[in-house]
Amino acid sequence: MNEMLRQIGQETIHRLMSVLTGIPLSELIGFRRTNAMPPVLNRAVERGEIRQEKITPRITRLPADLVRNEVLMTYEPVSQDTVVEIVDEIFLPLIK
Repeated sequence: MNEMLRQIGQETIHRLMSVLTGIPLSELIGFRRTNAMPPVLNRAVERGEIRQEKITPRITRLPADLVRNEVLMTYEPVSQDTVVEIVDEIFLPLIK
């Protein structure tokens, strides 16, 4: 997702949002099309790394939502350090 956002560009995303109303941003650029997280989380549960009861639809979407928010609020590509911070300091503590 982060690479897709870089390719589209923050300026383009902001311009789309300013002229298109009534259409969710997720539909405009396909944020919700991926089903990558459930299989990843299921494998982590099977390995005993995370707890199944902690996984909710909102928690599953959280990393992508935080990356998207970062892009939309800063107009900057999301750095690898920020991605690591989102995963290690926010997401993983919620599901362990």
